[in-house]
Amino acid sequence: MQIRPQSGSGLPRGYPLDIDSLDTSFRTLIYDLYSRDLSRRVKSAKKARAERGAFLSPYAPYGYVKDPADKNHLLVDTEAADVIRRIFQMAADGAKPWQIAAALNGDGVSSPKNYKVEAGCTRMPWRSIQEENFWTASLVAKFLRDERYIGKTVYGKRSRDIVGSTHTVKISRNDWVIVPDRHEAIVPEVLFEKAQACMREYREREVMTGGGNPLKRKVICGVCGHTMQRDNKKNGSYRCVMKRLNTGFDCSEEKVPEADILEAVIDTIQVYAQYAVSIDRLLQTRQEQRQLDRKQAQRQLQTLQSRKARLDKRLQDLYEGLVEGEISRESFAAQKKALTAQAEEISRTVLELERKISDSDDGSNAVIEQFKSYAGITALTREISIELLHSVTIYPDVRMDIRLNLVDEIEALMETLRESCTA
Repeated sequence: MQIRPQSGSGLPRGYPLDIDSLDTSFRTLIYDLYSRDLSRRVKSAKKARAERGAFLSPYAPYGYVKDPADKNHLLVDTEAADVIRRIFQMAADGAKPWQIAAALNGDGVSSPKNYKVEAGCTRMPWRSIQEENFWTASLVAKFLRDERYIGKTVYGKRSRDIVGSTHTVKISRNDWVIVPDRHEAIVPEVLFEKAQACMREYREREVMTGGGNPLKRKVICGVCGHTMQRDNKKNGSYRCVMKRLNTGFDCSEEKVPEADILEAVIDTIQVYAQYAVSIDRLLQTRQEQRQLDRKQAQRQLQTLQSRKARLDKRLQDLYEGLVEGEISRESFAAQKKALTAQAEEISRTVLELERKISDSDDGSNAVIEQFKSYAGITALTREISIELLHSVTIYPDVRMDIRLNLVDEIEALMETLRESCTA
C-alpha cells in the first residue's frame, strides 16, 4: 500500500512516501534522490530528442534564427550568415583569428551581441553579459570550431556536475550527440575543413613557440583588462593589441620586456616564500610552547584530581556523620557548603586544563609548505605559474600589479599570528 504525501511535502502528487513524518536529514536525502532521479530522466529524454536531430538550445547560434513553426529547427539568418562565411574564408586563406577580428571591427561589422540588440532581441544567453561589443580573436576562434555551421546538430558538449548547480563541466567528444544534415549549412564542408587545417597549423605554431610560456594568458592590460599579446621573438615582450582590433581603445601599445615581468614575478614569489619561512618558524615556536604548557597543565590536572578525590571523600564522611548523629544539621550544612564550593572551583579549573591539553597543534600548513618550497627559485616555469601566478596587470606607466594564488591564506595566517602575539 502506497502512502500518498500530505500537502506541503514539496514532492509531486503520487510520490510513494509521506516524508512529513520523517526527520529532517532523511527528508533531505529523499529530496536529493528524487532530484537526481528526475535529472537523469530529463537528461535521457533530451538526449533521445537530440539523437532525432532536434535543436534543444534555448538560443540560436549567430548566423541562424529559430524556425517560427518549429522551435527545435534552425533557419539561416542571411545577413549574419554572410559574416560567418567571410570568417571561414579568411581563415582558410591563412588569416589569424585576431586579424579576422580586426578586419571585421575595421569594416564596422556589428558584433554578435550588438547585432542581436539591433535586431530587437531582448533574450540572450547569460554569457552575453560578458561578451564584447566588438569582435575578438577568441570569439572568431569559437565560431571557426562550431560544426553547426555545416548543418550538424550538436548536443551534450557540457553537463552540470551537481544537481541544481549552474556550474558545468566539459564532456568528452565521444559522448556528444552529433546529427548531420538537420538544418541548412552556412559553410560548405570543404571550406570548413580547410579553415580547420589552417587553425590547427596556427595552434601548433603557438604551442611550439609559447606552449611552455609561464606567462601565457597571465599578462593583463591595466587599461582595457584584456590579455596582452607576446611576440614570438627570442627576447620576447608583451603589448596590448586591442587598439589594433578596435580603434576606440586608448591602450598603450608600448612593449614591456618579458624579462622585466618574469623578474618582478619571481621577486614577488620569493617575498611570500620568505613570509612562509618566517610563519613556519613562528608556528614551530608556538607549537613548542604549547607542548610545554600542555605538560604543565597535565601536572596541575593530576594535583587537582587528587584534591577533588579528597574533597569527595570528606563529603561522603560528612554525610555519614550526619546520619550517625555525630554532627548537627547546622554544622553539616555549613561544612557541605564550603566543601561543595571548593569542589565546583576545582571542577571548573579541571575543565580549563583539559581544554588546554586537548588543544590541537598548529602543525604544518599546506599553503606554508607550498610557498616554502619556492624560496630559492630563480626561474619561473609553466608548472609554477599555473600553481601560483594568478595574473600580472600592467599599467601605462609600466607599473605592475602581481596577484598570486593562495596569498590571502598566507596573509590571514599572518594576521592570526599577529593577534595571538598581542593578545
